Amino acid sequence: MKFNCYCSTRTTFSPPTAPTLGGLCFKEEVSPQSIYCNPANTQWPCALGKSYQGRGPIQLSWNYNYEPAGRALGFDGLRNPEIVSNNSVISWKTALWFWMTEQKPKPSCHNVMVGRYVPSELDLAANRTAGFGLVTNIINGGIECGVPTSASVLDRIGYFQRYAAIFNSSTIRNLDLVLDFSNHWAAIDWFKADSLHFIIEDVMI
Repeated sequence: MKFNCYCSTRTTFSPPTAPTLGGLCFKEEVSPQSIYCNPANTQWPCALGKSYQGRGPIQLSWNYNYEPAGRALGFDGLRNPEIVSNNSVISWKTALWFWMTEQKPKPSCHNVMVGRYVPSELDLAANRTAGFGLVTNIINGGIECGVPTSASVLDRIGYFQRYAAIFNSSTIRNLDLVLDFSNHWAAIDWFKADSLHFIIEDVMI
């Protein structure tokens, strides 16, 4: 249900209060503001003329996500990022890959939602406790954390509540990002050398 909620929010054309759910409309980011290439990331160098804008149900973005996803799923994420929106099987696989994959020190979205996330002392100090808002921190924290009136934040909460009603399920605590934590994880250099070690800096909102 939580996975569906995030996919709906990322691909929506209507608010969750509309008569019908409007998610899963756009397979590619509408009017991207950049090509989402982090040139400082030397392990996954961007290919000339390629854009790593949001694609697929969860809107996979940035070169440092495309290439690891490609290596895990069997496609060239740097040279053929368009396949994420052109191949429906790969498209959904990338969404599931992102949802299930831990990106240290960030936990996987899945582990947060099923109760397997154990916050470290640093997480507790930053108020990064388990809850729905923490998943938004993982996916889009650098943009949405600490912005209580953000349309995407409110839409995401609305979709979750809407899906909960459809499935006759209760919602969970910590739906709002601002209530859930005050600090987000901001990527400085996702991958370094030949390892899967992530270098992350905590940034105070």
